Amino acid sequence: MATKKSSNTGRRSGTKSTPARTTSKQRQAALAKEARQGNAKQTWKAIGIGVLCLVLLSVLAFAGFGIAYVVTDGFGGRAPTAVIMIGDDMYTASADGLAIYPGDEIRVQSLTGSSQYEVRIEADAEHGDFAFTAGAEPYTWHDLAGRDVTQGFTMTQTDVGFTLEYESFEAIISAVLGTDVVIAEDADLTGDKFCMVVTLGETEYTFGFGIGLPVSGIELDPDHIIV
Repeated sequence: MATKKSSNTGRRSGTKSTPARTTSKQRQAALAKEARQGNAKQTWKAIGIGVLCLVLLSVLAFAGFGIAYVVTDGFGGRAPTAVIMIGDDMYTASADGLAIYPGDEIRVQSLTGSSQYEVRIEADAEHGDFAFTAGAEPYTWHDLAGRDVTQGFTMTQTDVGFTLEYESFEAIISAVLGTDVVIAEDADLTGDKFCMVVTLGETEYTFGFGIGLPVSGIELDPDHIIV
């Protein structure tokens, strides 16, 4: 006797899975976690900005330290208040051993905003003496030491300073003493014979200098010129 197969043959049986529902507590926990992560990112960002600012401030402080060290000559001097150009040379402090030629331009640039300055030239006998006569009177350069001899020079104002002109050493002394001057033939006129004083505000700059005249009156023998 044959048995009857169940009509359910061929049907697949199984359980259908349903997604787990997120509870209110789980959502709150997730939101709290995201908030903590966001706060952590903001905190690290703030720390990074703070560190960067500290680094920049350190660099600026170091640069300022270096500039102050240079301009004050190793903290032993003071910061310059002016730049003075004599010819092509620049000075921020007093100097000596200079040579100023007729027509040289002296440019004065204030670093503090003041544009008013005064100039005078004095006789300087600390670096050598010589004899000369003025009229019938004998003199030595020491007799004029420290005396204002500015009138022996011609100063012409320019846009940035002034030019200094003169004819000769004799002409300078003659203009000061008001009489003809003859300098001894063996006189040594080299070295600092004058001191130019530039007063800018409350600061005074001094420049010791000798006059520089072009060489003239030399004749060359064509027979002794080697080409």
